[in-house]
Amino acid sequence: MQIVREYINEKFTEDSDPIHDMSIGLYAKRNFHTEEEFLQFMKSVIPIILKVHEIPKNILGKDGWINRKYFNALNIFLEKYVSYKNISLKSGRCEIYCWNDIVSDYLRKNKQLR
Repeated sequence: MQIVREYINEKFTEDSDPIHDMSIGLYAKRNFHTEEEFLQFMKSVIPIILKVHEIPKNILGKDGWINRKYFNALNIFLEKYVSYKNISLKSGRCEIYCWNDIVSDYLRKNKQLR
């Protein structure tokens, strides 16, 4: 008698993350139709992406833009999983390709979020 479980789990290895492998949760592709939707999503996922409990107080650098320390992690995630009006942020043609401008501006105006 063969174990059925062997076939079900063959996609996964000991070192894999099943949630990531199945593209569910945070790792699902997202498509936004408005800036407001995108900003609400960012507000909720920034701490998760950065692996912290809340949006860091120093997320904005002295120049008012996303701190380079956090920018790279956010950019990698966004380019891989987020599109706006069916255009990938990675393409450079997306209206919110400069997501840093939009998110930084939002955080500057809404300091209570930090």
